[in-house]
Order: sequence, then structure tokens, then C-alpha cells
Amino acid sequence: MNLTRTLDSASEVLSLAEVKNQIRVTTTADDDSFRLFIAAVRHRVEWLLGKTLITSTWEYKTDTFACEICLPMGPIQSVSSISYVDTDGATQSFTDFQVDKSGRLRPSFGNSWPSTRLQYDAVTITYIAGETHAGNVPEDIKLAMLLLVGASDIAREDTVIGAGVVVSQIPDGAQSLLAAHKHWYL
Repeated sequence: MNLTRTLDSASEVLSLAEVKNQIRVTTTADDDSFRLFIAAVRHRVEWLLGKTLITSTWEYKTDTFACEICLPMGPIQSVSSISYVDTDGATQSFTDFQVDKSGRLRPSFGNSWPSTRLQYDAVTITYIAGETHAGNVPEDIKLAMLLLVGASDIAREDTVIGAGVVVSQIPDGAQSLLAAHKHWYL
């Protein structure tokens, strides 16, 4: 399995104003750093939860078609394309499929997956995942992200010498808030 984000979100879950309000900053001196923190924290939270928070495009590659493919990093908005390398080595498109929001993908009724060449990454699925609007992201996820951005602002390095603060660990409050939203693959 090979998963790559090919197009990141054009917007963020948190606004600069929300972050500045949370950490009680009124100046613009650190705005560029805050924007970096916002994007980095979103990526980290997405990885921790196993889901995409705001619209992004993903490319999932696998060696062959399984009976049912479970696309990671949902919720799934749509599947843009499915291409595969056929047994003769030619790249083909497959369009007779069904997918649900959780990311379960299979051939539509009465159809079956085509045969693929025995090679790595013979199947490529391009899809769009995430919430369509930041307002659809649960508030406790946003709060956890604000806590993480705050921790990043306090200690801008992994370890602050003399203070004993380690920000590579997720603050307990943020971890507790995120736990209920983790996507479990069963």
C-alpha cells in the first residue's frame, strides 16, 4: 500500500484569528509562524486520527484489487479515478464501482474487478476526502488543535533547555479530546 496526499486543502480547520485568540496574542509579528503551526498541527491530528479533516486529494496505490478496498483517511467525498495496469501492461481506467463515505470501495452490482499485471502499485485510486467546510469539523477536535498550537508556540523546539518541556509529546488534554474521534481500522 502506498498513500500520498497529492493536493492539500486550500483552507484550514483553524483560522489565524482563532489561534491568536486562544493564545492571547494581538500583534502580527508571529502570524507567519502561527500559519505554519496551524497546517502542521492539522497534518499531525489527521495522522493521529486516521482521517482527513478538510478537503484534500489522495492517491492510494496497491498491487492488486481486493474484494473490497478500504480507502484510508476518510470521510470520502468522491473517487476521482481508478486506473490499473492490465495483464498486457497497458494502463486502463475502471469506472463501474461504488464507494461509501467510510471509504469502502467495490465493483458495482453485477461487475467484478479486472485482472491486473503482477507488479507493485498496479492499481491507483485517486480520491477526495475530508469535510467540505471547517464548520463541519467537531469542536473538540478544534480545541485539541488549539491546545497543540499553543504548545508549539510556548516551546518552539522539541526540548526547551532548563524548562524540561517536551512538545514532541501530545499534551494530555489534546490527546483526551482526540481519542473519541480516532478512526479504527477493524
